[in-house]
Amino acid sequence: MDWVEWFLSREFRQFVLEHNLFFLLLFVVRLVGVTALEWLRPA
Repeated sequence: MDWVEWFLSREFRQFVLEHNLFFLLLFVVRLVGVTALEWLRPA
């Protein structure tokens, strides 16, 4: 579970904000989430 601690750490958040990765990560998470929902419940 070391990756969870790393993911929740201050260093990770600082890295994301310094390199402008917030919107890219948000897009990827939404893409994966919507794709999973579409596979489970097709429109």
